[in-house]
Amino acid sequence: MKGLITLLNAIGLKPNTARIMAILVTSNKALTLKEICEATGYTKSRASELMKLLEASGLIEVNIVKKQAYYKAKIDELVKRVERHLEKLVEALEAAHHESGIRDFMEIASNIKVARKGGGFIDK
Repeated sequence: MKGLITLLNAIGLKPNTARIMAILVTSNKALTLKEICEATGYTKSRASELMKLLEASGLIEVNIVKKQAYYKAKIDELVKRVERHLEKLVEALEAAHHESGIRDFMEIASNIKVARKGGGFIDK
């Protein structure tokens, strides 16, 4: 899960929300707030606050069943965000190449493009 949290941090999630998101992504079911608190050690109020942030950001969905909230990661939205982050990274590498003349930057950008087209990075 450490790698997933690192990825989530890289695309802009803060450590606490990244930790919750990683738990939701790796869960095989929607989780209650109580289950999230048990998995993270966060208080109910802290976890609730973080869930509201994740919901507002569009990364999770919430379903209410018999007055109980169930939280689930929106994997498609997460994949889109990773892809957008990769696009920005490619643009930055290309700009760095043009500014510095360092060929390695362009090679890295090309490898990212090839891997994305071939599905090498993200297996949906």
